[in-house]
Amino acid sequence: MNTDRLTYEVRQQDAGREVQYLLRERLRLPSGTIKLLKYNSGILLDGTPVRGTARTEAGQQITALLNCRRVVSEIQPEPHELDILYEDDAFLVVNKPAATVMHPTCRHQSGTLTNYLLWHWQQKGIYTDVHLVGRLDKDTPGIVIAARNGYVQEMLRRQGENGQLRKYYLAAVSPPPSPLSGKIDAPILRDRESIIKRKVSEEGARAVTHYRMLSCREDYAVVEFLLETGRTHQIRVHCSHAGFPIIGDTLYGTKTVPPRAPHQLLHAYKTELIHPVTGEALAFTAPLPQEWGRYAPHTWP
Repeated sequence: MNTDRLTYEVRQQDAGREVQYLLRERLRLPSGTIKLLKYNSGILLDGTPVRGTARTEAGQQITALLNCRRVVSEIQPEPHELDILYEDDAFLVVNKPAATVMHPTCRHQSGTLTNYLLWHWQQKGIYTDVHLVGRLDKDTPGIVIAARNGYVQEMLRRQGENGQLRKYYLAAVSPPPSPLSGKIDAPILRDRESIIKRKVSEEGARAVTHYRMLSCREDYAVVEFLLETGRTHQIRVHCSHAGFPIIGDTLYGTKTVPPRAPHQLLHAYKTELIHPVTGEALAFTAPLPQEWGRYAPHTWP
């Protein structure tokens, strides 16, 4: 099954319509994607490249080649071993380690996940941009999705908004939460006194986090989180606000006992989604990193 293209068979009621109309109205392609297809020979009618203004007949098949655009990225590819959980022509799922930045910044021009993904793809003869679906903090390991094209990225982004794409996290917190499960509904705003820090504020954007405790040992607990929204530092801010900060989080937590971890013990361990091309329901799980040590739960959720 091809996961790099969308197809549509022209119905009788669509006969005479322009291809670009059917791409927009029947395949629901964003205008930006249609523009890329038009300028990169990515529209086929019965297997033959056509212009967007081509007229159709009933029974003809329209094909949109989602990966038609070859891009030489300005970002430098760098060789690095990746823990790839899934890959096809539409997107890739990777287990990002802690201490890895997502993409180049003014402070991190190299050694980022984006550099590594570009190298991985180029070794396969694939020249494209890295279209990241969501972000993880530098010291938060776990599942990251990288789309091969803007269409897949946009469809997965929309799934996140309507709840079809679900992101689950594990965190070791101290003290244990009370109540043991619930919902934190508290808006988040950037702290004007810091470049990176966020805070709960009525002036902020809506932020909702669902949680349930999985295990408890004396002064700390392992908690599962499901994000309903995706604000920067959302789980970290909400845990601190609710009175059970994440162990090792020196920005929002505490430097006192229990012993500090090498970084905040927050892990993006599971993602569920609908494949944007095939429609298949998929789920991916990333094991806890070794640095969790004694904080790792005895049983996997």
